[in-house]
Amino acid sequence: MRTRRVGITLVVAALAATLGFTQTNKSSGNPLIGTWKIVETTPANGERITNPQPSLYIFTSKHYSMMAVTGTKPRPTYMQGNASPEQKIEMFEAFVANTGTYTLAGNLLKTRPIVAKQEFVMSGPDQELDLKIEGNTISLTAKNGPGRGSINKLIRVE
Repeated sequence: MRTRRVGITLVVAALAATLGFTQTNKSSGNPLIGTWKIVETTPANGERITNPQPSLYIFTSKHYSMMAVTGTKPRPTYMQGNASPEQKIEMFEAFVANTGTYTLAGNLLKTRPIVAKQEFVMSGPDQELDLKIEGNTISLTAKNGPGRGSINKLIRVE
């Protein structure tokens, strides 16, 4: 009987958390608010990657933060003091990171990086992305910048 109560309690808690989250998004009117991860990516070259490396996108009501390991392999691991200059470049180039503000108008998402791994991302134009939302999945297609034409499919993790 105790096991059954624990199971019911867990189901009720999960349902309450889910309903609370859904209500928050409905009341804010912004379906992006939350935490997401890439589950599929298609770079501009068309090579679809269905087992992407770790990533995390976080959207609040006004700000976003995104980090992702690029490519199909985990980044190499070297001890901080023992990596050669070439190895440091390899680790650096396999990582994307920026954070800033965003606007959402219909299916157009514009991000304005305030801090980024690479300076040209901060000083360049706003990143424009076509946004497609299907339940807890979003697709982002880059309309401009170095990744123009790339597509990231993300699922909600929180």
